[in-house]
Amino acid sequence: VVAFIVEPTGEISNIRILQGDSRDLNNEVLRVLYLMPKWIPARRHGHPVRAQVTLPVEFQLSEEPYS
Repeated sequence: VVAFIVEPTGEISNIRILQGDSRDLNNEVLRVLYLMPKWIPARRHGHPVRAQVTLPVEFQLSEEPYS
């Protein structure tokens, strides 16, 4: 589970791993979040505002190597 702030610009900041299984998986979550395009920001009274998002991330691991 990861939490972060979506800024009024759509960029994300203050990324925090709230619950993780391993350092490698946590690092992969962070890597993917930094690669994501901008988010659509929350709006209040028609104006973009900062909003906290809590996002569960699920991995499906396989012992087979990628081909």
